[in-house]
Amino acid sequence: MRIIIKNNKKEMETVYNLIEHTNNNIIHDLFAIDTEKEKYFELLRKIEMKCKEVQARKSKKRERDVNEYRNNIHYPKLNIKKITLHYFISCLLQDKVYKEPYWIQTTSDGYRLVLLWKNGGFYFDTDVISTKKIPEENFLASVSSDSVANGVLGFQKHHSFIMDCMTDFVLHYNAGIWGNQGPTLITRMIKKSCPLPHYKKVQDFRCDARNLTFMHPSHFYPIHWTAWEKYFEVWKEIPTFEDSYGLHLYNYMNHKAKKMVVAGSNTLAENLFIKYCPSTYAFLIKKVKD
Repeated sequence: MRIIIKNNKKEMETVYNLIEHTNNNIIHDLFAIDTEKEKYFELLRKIEMKCKEVQARKSKKRERDVNEYRNNIHYPKLNIKKITLHYFISCLLQDKVYKEPYWIQTTSDGYRLVLLWKNGGFYFDTDVISTKKIPEENFLASVSSDSVANGVLGFQKHHSFIMDCMTDFVLHYNAGIWGNQGPTLITRMIKKSCPLPHYKKVQDFRCDARNLTFMHPSHFYPIHWTAWEKYFEVWKEIPTFEDSYGLHLYNYMNHKAKKMVVAGSNTLAENLFIKYCPSTYAFLIKKVKD
């Protein structure tokens, strides 16, 4: 009996010692956790204070930069001489372009510059009837002595004037004004290098500074845009347009009246289609018969 009691006492002492050891470990671990937690929160407070300091400095610098920009102290106007083709196209693809009132004309004005820069050749608006071979490679088509247009353009691949026009297109972008990215742009850019020719007779003029030719208005615009309806009238005698390489029918001016080339109408436009656009005219006739 005594042996059993003695053994139980030893076991109880062992259990008590184990409990006490375990309790001491728990207290130590809890203390360590609290210490680490305090270190963590202290570090968090320091990070937060540092962020506030950086934010305050950035805010002051931003405010200073804005004021300097407004006062034009350290920020002169951009003087970009060249842009990349990729950047130019990315500008054309921006959403804001397609919200402009003249977005169709604006994107068309831009992409014709892209095509001429990349590939070279001739660009004609779809409402231009080609009448004969053009003898020039690099040219602008004058509308009058006051302006040139971009409805017809001819340039070799990578011509510097086209790149300059693309640069101006981006830097002075204002598509809210009709023609600002097209004919007005072409006119203002060429005037930087050469004065616009004053036409007294059918004669072309060179602009050696840009290696191009000003072509007389009669070459593509023998009928002025203010008289565009004459193309849809019956003429007693059909003009020969012997000085013309192409004829611009001014579809933009016709977008409200919607005058058509009517088979059998004997209008100037129908006669031009018969002579210079036989395949198109044949399709027109077939469509009427069907």
